[in-house]
Amino acid sequence: MVALMIVLFACAAVLGIIMAVRHFANKSLPLALALFHGLFAVAAVVTLIVAVAKLAAAGMLVAALTLFVLAALGGFTLFLGFYLSKKRLPSPIVVLHGLLAVCGFVLVLVFAVMH
Repeated sequence: MVALMIVLFACAAVLGIIMAVRHFANKSLPLALALFHGLFAVAAVVTLIVAVAKLAAAGMLVAALTLFVLAALGGFTLFLGFYLSKKRLPSPIVVLHGLLAVCGFVLVLVFAVMH
């Protein structure tokens, strides 16, 4: 389950990096790219929720889940509040969204190495 979660988060991260690079290069962000990024992220977070519920020593995963929920709020804000309205995404939210997700992913990786 943890391996699946890592793969899903890694896929979401790769797509997120591509979108961030395109954003900061002032290139358009294809809808399919945004949707697949979100799909992988949601699947990963659902897997993380299941892992937290099933694993006894999941304190680090709870912290990761908290970070991912905050990242998701930023992602929803970016997608629903700006992307769908065809407004330029605010760079500070793009950066914060990415940093929260990266920190959550690092906690998941550390958990995986320790267990």
